[in-house]
Amino acid sequence: KKVDDWVILSEDKEIRVEVINQEAVSDIEIRVSDDKLAGYLKVIQKAGHQFEPKLIESNPKEYMVVAEKITDIKPSKVELDDIYNKLAELKISYGLKHNNIQKALKEPNQEVLIAEGKEVVASKDSEINYLFNDRQEAVDDSKDKVDYFTINQVYSVQRGELIATKEPKMLGEAGYTIFNEKIEVKPPKDIEWLIDEESVEIINDKAIALKEGRPTIDKGKLSVLEIFEVSGDVDMSVGNIDFHGDVIVGRDVCDNFKIRATGKIIVGNNVSNAYLESEQGVEVKGNIIGSEIIVGKLSVYYKKAHEHLSKLLERIQLLDLALKELVSNQAFKTEDIKLKGYKAVIQILISSKFTDLYDILKNFDKLNQDIDQDELFEELKLLSAKLKKLFNLTGICYINTLSELNELKELISLATNILASIKVTKPEITAKYVQNSTLTASGDISILGEGVYNSQLSSDAKVEISGNPGFFRGGKIKAGEDIRVKELGSSSGSQVEVIIPEDKKVIADKLFINVSIRIGDKKYKSQKDLDRVSAHLNDSGKLILF
Repeated sequence: KKVDDWVILSEDKEIRVEVINQEAVSDIEIRVSDDKLAGYLKVIQKAGHQFEPKLIESNPKEYMVVAEKITDIKPSKVELDDIYNKLAELKISYGLKHNNIQKALKEPNQEVLIAEGKEVVASKDSEINYLFNDRQEAVDDSKDKVDYFTINQVYSVQRGELIATKEPKMLGEAGYTIFNEKIEVKPPKDIEWLIDEESVEIINDKAIALKEGRPTIDKGKLSVLEIFEVSGDVDMSVGNIDFHGDVIVGRDVCDNFKIRATGKIIVGNNVSNAYLESEQGVEVKGNIIGSEIIVGKLSVYYKKAHEHLSKLLERIQLLDLALKELVSNQAFKTEDIKLKGYKAVIQILISSKFTDLYDILKNFDKLNQDIDQDELFEELKLLSAKLKKLFNLTGICYINTLSELNELKELISLATNILASIKVTKPEITAKYVQNSTLTASGDISILGEGVYNSQLSSDAKVEISGNPGFFRGGKIKAGEDIRVKELGSSSGSQVEVIIPEDKKVIADKLFINVSIRIGDKKYKSQKDLDRVSAHLNDSGKLILF
C-alpha cells in the first residue's frame, strides 16, 4: 500500500521507503524554421541526481522521511559525430555552419543557428519610367505666398523628345532549403508598351514623341495630346468645343457654352453659366458662376464598373458550380436537359439562390446609362450588349446552354481583368471662387480664393477651401477623403451639409450654427458656433468634434 501522508507505526507494521533518482539527460535537439531556411541546434546536457531516504525528527515521536541527494550523475558526452549523424538522419545538408556546430557543442543548452538556406532572389519585372510630370509646381513669388494662378500648368514636349524608357526584366535566383531542396524563382513579367502610334514611337525600348503637345497616360496608354488654344473668350465667335486633347482658354467661358476635352481644360479667367467636362482636370484661374464642372467621369465609371463586374463574376462562377453539382446529382433527370436545355434549371437556381444577381445587373445597367458607350473599350461594349441579350432585368434569364454560360463567364473575366489593369486617374478641379454651381471630380477639389457660396461639391478624394477667408456658405460637400475648410457655414445659419466616410475627418477653423455633418452613419448638427473643429469618429465609433 502506497503511503503519501502521515502514518502511525506499530510493532506489527513495516514501512519501506524508495527514492526515485533523477536521470541525467543528454540529447541533440534540432529545430527547423517554418520556411525551412534555418536550422537551430541545442545540445542538451543536464546532470542527474542520486538520492537516499533519511529520517528527520520533526517533533518528539514524529519523524519525517525525506530524500537526500548523495551524488550527481553526469550526462553522457555528446560527440561531434553524433551531431553530424543526426543532421544526416534529418537530411539537413545545405548551408551548414561548422563553427556554430562546434559552438553549440561547447555551450550546451543554448540554441544556435547551425544551418542556413538561401532565400530566393525575386525576379524583377520590366518597368516603364515616365520622364514627365503631369503638372508643374507652383512657384514662390514672395516669402509669404504662392501664386497658383499665374503659372502655366500644362507640361509639353517637342517632337523627337524622349518621354519614357523601359527597364528590361531580370530573372531572379533560385533558393535552397537546408534540406538542399531547390526553391524555384517565379519568372519575371514583361510589360508591353501601350502607346498611341500616331503620337509616340518606340525605338530600342525608348518612347519618343512624334509631335508637339502634352504627354499623358490615359487608360494605361501613352500618348501626346495636342493642345487647342483660344486666346480670348469662348463665345459665339468660337462656339462649343469638343476636343481630343487639352483646351486652353485665354479669358472667359461665356454663358451657355460647353467644352468637352479628353485632356485638361484650363481657363484663364471666369466660367459663367457654362458646362465643362474633362477627363484630366479643370483649372479655372478666376471664378465659377452658375456652371457645372465634371472631371474624371470615365475614371469613375471604370472604377464602379470593376466593382459591379467583380461581384457579377463571383455570382456567375458560383451559379456555374451549383448548376454542375445539381446536374451530377443522381436524382436529377438528364432527359429534361436534353429536351428543354438548361434555361429552366438556371432560372430556378437564380430565383432561389442567386436573386442578388439581378441587383448587380441593374446597378451596372444604371451606370451604363450615364456614359457614352463609344468611349468604352470593345470588350466592355461587347459584354454590355451580351448582358442585355441574356438577362431581362425584370428577372428572366435567357441562357440555354452550358457553353453560353461559360462564354459569358470568360467575357466578364476578360473585361474585369482589363478594368483592373487600367490606371484610374484622379483629376482635380481648381478655382478661385464658386457660386451657384455643381462641381464633380474623381480627384481633389481645391478652392484657392474667397470660397464657395450655395454650391454642390462632390469628390472621390479630398475637398479643400484654403483661400481668404476660405468659406463654404450654403450647399453640400461630399468627399471620399478629408474635407478642410476655413469657415464652414455662416453667422446667419445658412444650411450646409457635409458627408465623408467613417475613417475621414472634417476640419474647420470656424464651424457655424446649422451645419450638418455625417461621418459614416453618424450625424451631428451644430447648435452653436465653434472654433477649431476636427470632426471624426473615435475608437468607439462616436462622432466627436475635437
